[in-house]
Amino acid sequence: MNESLVSVVAPLEGDTPDVVQAFVEETVAVLRGVVTHYEIILVDDGVGEGTVARVRSLLEGHDFVRFLRLSRHFGEETAITAGLDAAIGDYVIVMFPNMDPPALIPEARASIRSPACSAVGGSGTASMRPSAPTRRAGLSPKATITGAERGGAGAFSCASAGGSGAADR
Repeated sequence: MNESLVSVVAPLEGDTPDVVQAFVEETVAVLRGVVTHYEIILVDDGVGEGTVARVRSLLEGHDFVRFLRLSRHFGEETAITAGLDAAIGDYVIVMFPNMDPPALIPEARASIRSPACSAVGGSGTASMRPSAPTRRAGLSPKATITGAERGGAGAFSCASAGGSGAADR
């Protein structure tokens, strides 16, 4: 088992309490199978009070779950950037709870085993173009597992650190 610390950043926007809880439970189950140290950072970018209450109950049961609340809805790029800034992991995986299946984490982790890679971003649509937070952080795409290769679910792209922020850690 790998001793690296893996951070999973999950921006939440309109996600229901059940979706968030299932995502955390599935992610924990997968991470326990591949690494010994991990954290899950949930970023509130516009969820209802029911979801906030569910996340708070998850915080009580899991010391590796962190919850960032933005003051209002800023959009997914800002939520991702906030999560990346808060991440302390050696590797960071960005996933959307309503789109990205946690079962793909081992494959994403395998694609980032290269020392040149320090961040992996997930997306429900396949794209070779790095997101704006990735571009701002000075990261360049290295490898992508496309949604087409996985039946349309989840696209992970690996980026090598070249800028500043959590992605360098």
